[in-house]
Amino acid sequence: GSAASSASKGMTSSHSLAVVHTGVFAPESVCKDLTKLHKSFGKKHSMKAQFPMFNKSNSENQPGRVIVKVQRRPELESQRRPITQRDKEYAMERARRFQSKRPFVIKEIKHTDVYVSYFMIIPDMFVENFLLKESRKMTLWDPQAKPWKVWYEYTGGECPRAAFSAGWGALAMENYLENRDLCVFELLDDDYNIKLHVYRAVLDITPFALAPKHRQQGCA
Repeated sequence: GSAASSASKGMTSSHSLAVVHTGVFAPESVCKDLTKLHKSFGKKHSMKAQFPMFNKSNSENQPGRVIVKVQRRPELESQRRPITQRDKEYAMERARRFQSKRPFVIKEIKHTDVYVSYFMIIPDMFVENFLLKESRKMTLWDPQAKPWKVWYEYTGGECPRAAFSAGWGALAMENYLENRDLCVFELLDDDYNIKLHVYRAVLDITPFALAPKHRQQGCA
């Protein structure tokens, strides 16, 4: 059935926290407003300059094209200071204060989500109750209201799983998502527009460095 008809549930596990519930979806004007906000928001960092192996098309929706096409995925190293227990607790406190009438899930970012494979597994219960049971492109809106076309990969069978794959890596890099950050994925409508809210473990943003093997190869 549609996301709007799904039952309200909650889940806590070692790898993710989900707070999901049915609610009223955003009117059509919401995504238009997000687009206007993005156009008025000045880009502070150029990921294309830092990582030229990422080839970006423009951010307009183009039939049959993904906004960010990954030519080569560099393995990254965090340059952020070490995370303290208080950092993790403070990020969780902020994330838990998030409220919405629309369905959402809280996901703790893992190393493979942002530094290596860029394959972001979505909490199972959120998939079961609110997302499609087939693979397709979805639009993720980052905290600056920039839209990203991301591939939603669904695998059925006895242990169905879903993840964001193509397009997710570039989104994560441009938004400097790091291990132990908390992300809220808020489902805006039945067209599967999803708003990303980020609660950083360390508030100060520090640019990534390429992993040693990529520096040695030159990443040409």
